[in-house]
Amino acid sequence: MAEPYDKAVLRFPLGTTNVLPEHAVPEGTARRINNFDITDAGCLAARAGLRLVKSGSWLCPIVHPSGKFMLAVKDGVLVKLTSDGVVYSITAVAGQVAYAVMDQIIYWSDGVSSGCVLSDGTATLWGLAIPPQAVCEATATGGLSAGDYQVTLTAIHPTGIESGAPDPVSVTVPEGGGIRVYAPAAAGVLFGVYISPPFGESIELRWAGELAPSASAVFGPLDLRGRLDSLGARKPPAGSALAAYKGRIWIASGSTVWVTSEQSPHRIYPSKGNFRFESDVTMLGTAEDGVYVGLSDRVYFLQGKDVNQMARRVVDTKGAITGGGKSVDADSFLAEGQPPFAQCAWVDSDGILCIGKPSGQIVRPASQFAAGYGDFSSSCDRDIGGIRQLVLLVGGDNPITSPLIVEDVAVSATFTHGVTI
Repeated sequence: MAEPYDKAVLRFPLGTTNVLPEHAVPEGTARRINNFDITDAGCLAARAGLRLVKSGSWLCPIVHPSGKFMLAVKDGVLVKLTSDGVVYSITAVAGQVAYAVMDQIIYWSDGVSSGCVLSDGTATLWGLAIPPQAVCEATATGGLSAGDYQVTLTAIHPTGIESGAPDPVSVTVPEGGGIRVYAPAAAGVLFGVYISPPFGESIELRWAGELAPSASAVFGPLDLRGRLDSLGARKPPAGSALAAYKGRIWIASGSTVWVTSEQSPHRIYPSKGNFRFESDVTMLGTAEDGVYVGLSDRVYFLQGKDVNQMARRVVDTKGAITGGGKSVDADSFLAEGQPPFAQCAWVDSDGILCIGKPSGQIVRPASQFAAGYGDFSSSCDRDIGGIRQLVLLVGGDNPITSPLIVEDVAVSATFTHGVTI
């Protein structure tokens, strides 16, 4: 009669690994576990059944905080998948898509184009291009006092998004005259007209009214209202990595990280709120007190709450591969007695998982992961029966030399506390 199994044999506190040969798998580690999850005690828990709900190539998924829908790239198109299984196409995209979530709005970009998806699932634009400088002229009648007036325009989308404003033009108006302003011929928006008092400066520009495309109007006695707060602002650029920190969206575009205005996520200011690095940025991630910026050969930490006064320093001499920076649960990866705090995760250039904690402290929970698969990574959270997992997918741009392998088994290392990598 066969000897009964020792229950201790069925405990795997170190998880699984398939990056080591069979003879090198350490004690407490499994080579392969099929259809089971590992609890934080190292025990096995049977997985719930799975069923196919949608076929095709699905990449770069993100679930809206409400849980009502998710975004993903399906066969080169950004789509919305609702909780009842309906797929809505949003727009064609150029490869990998980065996301940031702020105030229940998902901001997305593929490095070429960008947009937003609101909490109700409605897709809309992210920022508006500024209109050309105002075309205007003085008129003989209109009731204005004589003087030099500053005039500029903004574009206003039906959703209420307002663009920045170009440099104002000056119009010399005779006593009793007016200012005729001509709107551009751009469809789909209205144009806000901002005019200064006589002999006023650009900081005194105030709302005077709005115009339809291609329309014109004479502005006479001015009932000037709200002051213009977007002079010099521009539409946020498309980026390869996004993050939300302290009420602003951070955007990596080439070797520059742009930060949206504190007044609106739909604007940036070229003269401030940006950080330049020596090479292209591959990763953005946020912690409690700062932002991690990954390059191909190092990682920086920008520390502080005021964007204009953040301290910058190198915190790692290993680079970060594209696609990391995802926020992880505040109460995970904690040392004994350590309080929860905002933190993020990425994969370094050696294929090792990194957790970015406050003050630029980086920990590596596992000693190995997927060396040699260093092109891009994607991640998602999973909570099954109280087992919380961070699932990372690491692959390459070339499907022949560095294929992305996905199975319904643990295909990499699983370490303690139920976190799977």
